[in-house]
Amino acid sequence: MRVEALQNLIIEQETADFSPEIAQAMEISIKRQVIQVFMEGLGNLKDYIKARNPLTLDKAIQAAREEERIRMSSEESKKLYKGNAVATKKPNGSCNICNKPGHWARDCRSNRGNNTNQSKNSSTPHGTSKAAVNTITCQYCKKPGHTKDVCRKLKYVTGKRNEAAQAETSENQNQPGASGGRPVGSIKSAAISFPESSH
Repeated sequence: MRVEALQNLIIEQETADFSPEIAQAMEISIKRQVIQVFMEGLGNLKDYIKARNPLTLDKAIQAAREEERIRMSSEESKKLYKGNAVATKKPNGSCNICNKPGHWARDCRSNRGNNTNQSKNSSTPHGTSKAAVNTITCQYCKKPGHTKDVCRKLKYVTGKRNEAAQAETSENQNQPGASGGRPVGSIKSAAISFPESSH
């Protein structure tokens, strides 16, 4: 390994001119410095390797490799878990088609009829695809994807108005007239025709 080769080269050159005792002390000092320099270059692994207090460069390298392998494995597990979680996660916002929360645009029920038309018209004669534009917009509720004649909101509001009108009519049927006479509902009307007289 390159770091070990550099360490050995430094030790040889620095200790060559000294007595064996001094050379041995310098070798120990240089090896400690090499370990420190190696650990400083590890980035986020540095603190973990320092805590293990490796006595040799080989032990420091081995510890760094093991920890890196463990962290990579952990990161891969997180990515796999996140990947699965994203696939099942419900959207936070609302659908781009019907503006209702709780589903993606691709799963929108109000767009099901338009999907077949989009797939038929999605490519040009040159083979390039173009985005299909949903131009149908309701004139009542202003939401895209349907027209006024099939608008659920309009049908709901109209139904409520009809219910209110029927309730009011049934109340009026049983109330006495303005003069205090018979109830309005009991008054029958008839068309009376008079023969033409010649005066």
